[in-house]
Amino acid sequence: YYNGALAIAGGNSRTNGMYVRCVMKNPNIGNLNFMQDFAKVTPAEKTAIISNSDEHQTVKLKDSRENSVNSYWVGKLKDGKVWMLQDLRLGSSLTTSNSLTLYPTDSNTISNWSLYGKLSDGSMPNSSISDSAAGGTAYVENLNVNAGRAFYCTPDSTNKYVSCYYNWFTATAGTGRGAGSDPTPADTDATSSICPAGWVMPSGGSADSDFKKLYDEYLTPAQLLVDYPDKCSTADTRGCDNNGTFTPGFLFSGGYASTGAGPIAQYGSYLSRTARSVGLVYNFYINESTVGAYSNSNKYFGRPVRCLAN
Repeated sequence: YYNGALAIAGGNSRTNGMYVRCVMKNPNIGNLNFMQDFAKVTPAEKTAIISNSDEHQTVKLKDSRENSVNSYWVGKLKDGKVWMLQDLRLGSSLTTSNSLTLYPTDSNTISNWSLYGKLSDGSMPNSSISDSAAGGTAYVENLNVNAGRAFYCTPDSTNKYVSCYYNWFTATAGTGRGAGSDPTPADTDATSSICPAGWVMPSGGSADSDFKKLYDEYLTPAQLLVDYPDKCSTADTRGCDNNGTFTPGFLFSGGYASTGAGPIAQYGSYLSRTARSVGLVYNFYINESTVGAYSNSNKYFGRPVRCLAN
């Protein structure tokens, strides 16, 4: 550009100093910095980013919430989707007496929603009602909304398999409910979650669900865990085993039930956004010898969350 004119084919001596402007070619997940970056692009751009990413390409992204205290390794798996390779730890910085407001701009919610109800230890609270339509008593996590919000995080200082365990009502930002409190029938997906904006909780329970498609690609734990390089350092122990080696795919981070947390390192059971019944929710289950696409647990139990960008 010179004297008011733009010269597309203009030339100059190679010995002259010139400005440099770089362009991004074939953007992929390696060009992202934050989990929420997926929410800042158009659906077509998001599709292109995922399509341009190589199978098993991984990158570590920050979560802009909680002053970016948490970051996660994510990767494109064989099913062609980008998954979190570590458990969601939203709320890990909270105390049992404070809360975190989630907004549609930073979270997978349709309105503002407050995350609170962090447990110091003990057991997940639950309520029960007699539901004749369900043929008996169904456990429901949200008859009392305040009591229904519950989650627990394993402490960094004592456990390198760090995870946070959320009951279904909390994980779905209040949209995953049970009998007697919501007309939503069983097998209906929750409409929101505590995942970052641009990410969702996976679906489960059907042949075309996210968990079943993942299972179809990884029929054994070895197949699911073998495809990722070690990505752990002494400065980043969260998501690492006791030898400081990153355990990719699905950590065996256990669950949280009526007796508290555990058993870590023996199995993993990860929440979907799909209810199985008034009292149960579909999970993805994995241990040393088994991968299960149609596992389920009580809605008031605490389970890890793995978010999906699809």
